[in-house]
Amino acid sequence: MQHFSKLKVWVKAHELNIGVCRVTKAFPNWARYTVAAQLLRCASSVPANIVEGTACSSDRETARYLVIARRSAAETEYFLLMAKDIELLSQDEYTKLTALTVETQRMLNTFISTLQRASPNSHNRRP
Repeated sequence: MQHFSKLKVWVKAHELNIGVCRVTKAFPNWARYTVAAQLLRCASSVPANIVEGTACSSDRETARYLVIARRSAAETEYFLLMAKDIELLSQDEYTKLTALTVETQRMLNTFISTLQRASPNSHNRRP
């Protein structure tokens, strides 16, 4: 498998993570250890699990990490909504970051499906 930084899904997930890092800097102190901390954790988990998956030796194992990344993206989507609803994010910030999150989820779904079709029941080893 190619280096993670060459994967379009990782690039999109990294962009999402950087966007979350930027907006949470402006959160008030009371939100830094609650909403911001959780949002940063789940957003950073998306690209991190993609990286970990690319280091796996089988498509099946890679897909497992991509599913974890997808779950973290879903969690990110919720915490973005929460941050908007309690007025920590503007509508524009929310719209931009949610679009990145949804696009990342779509790309992860495609990647996972491709891996599962390639080796539905095998533990194939990659060189």
